[in-house]
Amino acid sequence: MNASIFVILGFLLISIYLAIGASKGQQKSIEQWALGGRGMGTIITFFLLAGEFFTTFSLTGLVGLGYNSRVSAMYFMTYITLGCVVGFWLLPAIRRYGSKHNLICQSDFYAKKYDSPLLGRLVTLVGVVSMIPLMIISLKGLGILVSVASYGSISPTMAIWIGTIAVVIYTMLSGLHGSSRVALIKDVLTFGILVFLGIYLPYHYHGGISSMLQGVSAVKPQLLTLPGVGMSVTWFISTVVLSTVGFFMWPNAFLSTFSAKSDKALRRNSMMLPLYSLMQLFSIMVAFTAVLSIPGLKGAEGDLGLIKLALQTFDRWFVGLIGAAGLLGALVPCSVLLIAASSMLTKNVYASFAPASSDLQLAKVAKGITLLLALVVLYFTLNAYCWPST
Repeated sequence: MNASIFVILGFLLISIYLAIGASKGQQKSIEQWALGGRGMGTIITFFLLAGEFFTTFSLTGLVGLGYNSRVSAMYFMTYITLGCVVGFWLLPAIRRYGSKHNLICQSDFYAKKYDSPLLGRLVTLVGVVSMIPLMIISLKGLGILVSVASYGSISPTMAIWIGTIAVVIYTMLSGLHGSSRVALIKDVLTFGILVFLGIYLPYHYHGGISSMLQGVSAVKPQLLTLPGVGMSVTWFISTVVLSTVGFFMWPNAFLSTFSAKSDKALRRNSMMLPLYSLMQLFSIMVAFTAVLSIPGLKGAEGDLGLIKLALQTFDRWFVGLIGAAGLLGALVPCSVLLIAASSMLTKNVYASFAPASSDLQLAKVAKGITLLLALVVLYFTLNAYCWPST
């Protein structure tokens, strides 16, 4: 076993152990499983919300956007910042309403607010169908990073199987408590890696960030401007506006909101997340370094810019850290998405046919649905994807 595999599997096993341990002493109701008993403080709520928005994408897709699509890639942190302004006022009101009426998921909110169980089922359908592609994308990113970071010893398919099994185990056993612990490890690891790479690589290859940007300006000056067509100024503004309005409208965001124990926790998070989004700048710095150091990457190959630079720069153990960050960066959002989707199906579909079900029974049903959803996501991930050249 090479050092990179040892590091990747080591972080995975530690995360699973801590996640499963989070379930000890907890009640088995659906509220406890899906929302952590509505007792998540500022720190845990922060890592849950950040865990949903800062994923494997920061290590792959965002780097690819910076490599191929100019500074248009900076739309990501722009809409996060503006979205948090909306969240500062919106999320506390949603939390209070959810706590007052004992709501578990987003579809509960709409069913109760508009006194329409049918609307709740419609929101469930739209929400579940929308979240499945997000999980597929996360698992695809996991497969790419882990396979490359293990120097091909772990195939993309095997990595996806390993990640799926891991997330199903700790999600079913520990629910949101387990997700929050893995989110903490993931965010500390990912943030540390991106900050280090975003500073070190420009200095290592080009003598500094300023000289690196001058090199990019000389070789591909178009990367430092918005294009006239495609991802243009109009695209940038409209995309930011649309993403800002819908930033916290995803079902998983409602789940994290309902889990917070106070309005203050949510407002503090709305203030901190924009600062945390600056992490994306370091992804762009890595992308621009790759433009000069690994020219010629085409299309989806740009997503591999960070890991390709790491392979030719660092020892295997450090490459393993990047693989571990990619692995956990997929598991956290998948876990929260699975909890959100299974809670919606349980509360607004199953419960409508079995209204006398106890909280314990609903929790068991939700866990069973989690397994079924994970199998669906796994099937589509493995059967609808062509792996890029590594």
